[in-house]
Amino acid sequence: MARTDPVFNLRMPLDMKDELAERAKRNGRSLNAEILQILEDSIAAEKTGFPAGDARELRRVIQMQNELIDGQKEMVSKLAETFSLAISKISNLSDQEREIEKATENKKTT
Repeated sequence: MARTDPVFNLRMPLDMKDELAERAKRNGRSLNAEILQILEDSIAAEKTGFPAGDARELRRVIQMQNELIDGQKEMVSKLAETFSLAISKISNLSDQEREIEKATENKKTT
């Protein structure tokens, strides 16, 4: 904030000031910066019709969904690998079965 910004004195209940100070500490901001952030979030929510708290919650949900999707992609990849291996083994068994049938037919003809 520049020194040319207007100064505004604000009265508030002591318990609210304490809560704001704790919140500011958690967020790594000064009390003044925290109050400004709350006001900015409120104004932005009013303009967009989308509360900032809801946006944060949606980002958290989206992150969780992305993690689930990544896990599912990994699972699908492993299943595809297992399926490919199973098909390969079945193909080998079919080849062996044909060889046995040929050998059996050759013995019958001799």
